[in-house]
Amino acid sequence: MSLVADTLARAALGTPRQVKNLTLIPLLGGGGGPAPYLSLREGIAAGVIEVTEVSESGSVPTLIARNRGDRPVLILDGEELVGARQNRVLNLSVFIPAATTVNLPVSCVEQGRWAWRSRAFHDSKQAMHADGRRKNIRKVNESLRHRRSYAGDQSSVWDDIADKAERMRVDSPTGALGDVYQRHDQALDEYVLGILPEPGQRGAVFAVNGKVRGLELFDDPAAFAGAAGKLVRSYALDAMEQGGEAHATDRATVEAFLAEVSAAPLVRFPGIGVGETLRLESPTVVGAGLAVADRLLHLSAFPAED
Repeated sequence: MSLVADTLARAALGTPRQVKNLTLIPLLGGGGGPAPYLSLREGIAAGVIEVTEVSESGSVPTLIARNRGDRPVLILDGEELVGARQNRVLNLSVFIPAATTVNLPVSCVEQGRWAWRSRAFHDSKQAMHADGRRKNIRKVNESLRHRRSYAGDQSSVWDDIADKAERMRVDSPTGALGDVYQRHDQALDEYVLGILPEPGQRGAVFAVNGKVRGLELFDDPAAFAGAAGKLVRSYALDAMEQGGEAHATDRATVEAFLAEVSAAPLVRFPGIGVGETLRLESPTVVGAGLAVADRLLHLSAFPAED
């Protein structure tokens, strides 16, 4: 078994929960207690991690993260950082050891601003919308295969955000993904409050209008609980755009998707900080994960096509 297949084999499906046309099927299994690392939100709130531009002039695809604390920090693929010269999202999940400084590969999600708003970045309520993360993971997979680079396709990211804003009737002066989220903030919070994590939940499979749209899996229930709000919002934004009535999601369909993820070819590359970035791609699945000491800390996987 691959690390992904072995980890998924130890996760049990819980009872589906639904808000409007978004369904969350819990992935259960694992003990409670605090995660052995901090999330981005926890690290920034504690003042132990600082993310900044690489220099006064900055660089669109790269930021610097300084972990001055005594615990590692996990930053997630697609997690949004706001402020500095323009808002960015991470191109892959990153595990930063204590007392360590690393460069972060990022993509810009605010095309029309290159001006200081703060010296350091702040945490955000959201990650990149789920379909945008699917597309960016595929581009990073290609970069790693062909150039051993963690770069995405910046032009494609900007085009995707512009299309998203137009479809959701949001006019953003700087082309910011955050403005799309802000316009629908109250409705998105209804999704988050309607499908809160349950004890022992390590992740979830998400479905929109009865169709599986992706999965998120963590090594620890506390880590999932901390990230759940951002992740639910990322799928809910896509669900709101698609519209539609509530649909039940067939258990056999969910199990078939998990089997496809488990069977997808897995390629490992050196990660940022410590660990390895795991890249999944098959005719039916695209995904990315982070392994540290052969333990799967985080996995995102999506159907390969819409």
